[in-house]
Amino acid sequence: MRKYNFKRQYFVNVERDYGRALVYADSEVAVFNDNGKRRAYSEEYGSTLFLKGDVLMAQRKYGEAYQYFYRGKIVMEETNDTCAFFECSQRLGQACYRQALYKEAIPYFEEAFKDLEHCGEENIDSRFTWQQNSLDNMALCYTKSGKLDSAFYFYDSALAYIRKHENRFATSAPHRHFVESALAVIYGNEGDARFRMGDTASAEALYKKSIIVDLEPDHARGDAQFIMAKLAKLYLASHRLPEAWLVLANLKRSLDSLPGKDAEMYYQEQQWHYYDQRGQVDSAYLSLKAFRYIKDSLDPLSKPAQGMDMNRQLQHISGEYELNFLQKEDQLKTVYLFIAIFFSLMAVVIIWMIAQYGKRSRKNIAQLTQLNQTISHQNDHMVNTLGALEQSQQDNARITKLLAHDLRNPIGATAGMVNLLLQDQHASEEQRQMLELIRRAGENALELIQDLTQLNPLQSDMKKEPVDIQSILHYCVDLLRFKAQQKDQQLELQIDPQSDLLSLSVNKEKIWRVISNLITNAIKFSPRGSFILVETAQENGYVIISVRDQGIGIPEDMKDKLFLLTAETKRNGTAGEESFGMGLGISRQIVEAHGGRIWFDSDEHKGSTFYVILPTI
Repeated sequence: MRKYNFKRQYFVNVERDYGRALVYADSEVAVFNDNGKRRAYSEEYGSTLFLKGDVLMAQRKYGEAYQYFYRGKIVMEETNDTCAFFECSQRLGQACYRQALYKEAIPYFEEAFKDLEHCGEENIDSRFTWQQNSLDNMALCYTKSGKLDSAFYFYDSALAYIRKHENRFATSAPHRHFVESALAVIYGNEGDARFRMGDTASAEALYKKSIIVDLEPDHARGDAQFIMAKLAKLYLASHRLPEAWLVLANLKRSLDSLPGKDAEMYYQEQQWHYYDQRGQVDSAYLSLKAFRYIKDSLDPLSKPAQGMDMNRQLQHISGEYELNFLQKEDQLKTVYLFIAIFFSLMAVVIIWMIAQYGKRSRKNIAQLTQLNQTISHQNDHMVNTLGALEQSQQDNARITKLLAHDLRNPIGATAGMVNLLLQDQHASEEQRQMLELIRRAGENALELIQDLTQLNPLQSDMKKEPVDIQSILHYCVDLLRFKAQQKDQQLELQIDPQSDLLSLSVNKEKIWRVISNLITNAIKFSPRGSFILVETAQENGYVIISVRDQGIGIPEDMKDKLFLLTAETKRNGTAGEESFGMGLGISRQIVEAHGGRIWFDSDEHKGSTFYVILPTI
């Protein structure tokens, strides 16, 4: 397998001969020619399926590639090695990026980053390499989408991540070179974002930092060539012709020693614009001609992929797995039904027996003692039966949570594919309406499933760790700001300077769930164009977090029931958003399990403010 893997990499990365690379990818898969090998080497088998999908992606055979990605995902999930789950998410994100579906790519890169958190010290290389890559990819997607504030946030996050972990990772010269090259890539990408927003001074500084690093020995000089072309473009846009000419001359010398079609195309493009600004028409024409020739030869490989057939294929694959799951679920429900009938019959029999003994006691007082003993025996039997019923209910609750957890992936995949289908500009209005209904149903199902998996968060089950409260709030607000923008709402965060650096000992995911739920409710029950404010304050060893909205408020008859796990408080949002009435009840369980408290102030039709108080470390 390693031999075939080496040859596949050679024909992909060096020769660019994807046909021969696919031959060796097929040979890698064929190594696992029976189920015994696949079970014994399940992680290697899953990685091999991913690698074949990579070659198919390079050949633009996207439908087949998605089949292998999905098969690899299923195999990796069966290994229970959550560190390996990131490979599928990373590839799906890259596939969306190639189709210019930048917003759809972001959740996949975010999921890959989270999956890598489960990697141990033995996988530090993969964890460092791909986590910083995921942060940079998210920043790139936000840049391409025009969300520059979010892009800068993730560029800063990527740089901070590298600085934080580089001492553990860079234990040898090749590792140090990788760290420096990774920093250079981020500098160059952030320079593009700065240039987009018109900050040419910052963009120029970042481009120069990137070039200096990449021109060092044993570094990726090819990346330096692309950044040189971008720097020349910046100078030309600023009409700084002498500086542009100097950069282009250095780029030409670099191409003479390390040629490359892509870099040559960018060089000729900037040469054309340079001569055009100088008024040298003949030279500009020659550079333009050379640029068009190279571009035409590369266009078949550089055009964004058309993802309609690919999305339908992935939806079909996901549907097959979902159908199999639903069949198993139906069998399980049948078993539950028989159990329920059995216990119901037992209860009827017990009641009938008690009635018969009652009649006999009234007819014959002499048999009272014996009857009491019999009833006592039956009561003991009933207690045992009720204990068994209670255990069965607990088992049913556990199975329900497991089913809810397993349902998340197929429903999430279905919702993701519907979002991709909605991007198709050729879909009719009727098709869009049906797809929108499916999307809303999927989102509601995911929200309900999330509520089911969060029921009864016992304190003994929670793993707590020191967490910076500011990072959680920034993450929640940044993540939900886009949802607020869909209703033209303004979502702001104000951090009390005294609580800025405070740490809490909490379960990060569950506290994120609480804050996210409060902000989501504020968005849901506030009108369009309103203002939502998230604030913090410090008081006697506690941090108080508040979420204030200008929404419809809470009716008096709901206030006493708001934190109960009941559907009585269920009501639709201002834009018809559906609610299940369990989010606040789950939030109270989580906060109280952390030794905190949650409450609210509300005036109907004027707005509400929810407060969460948590102890600091």
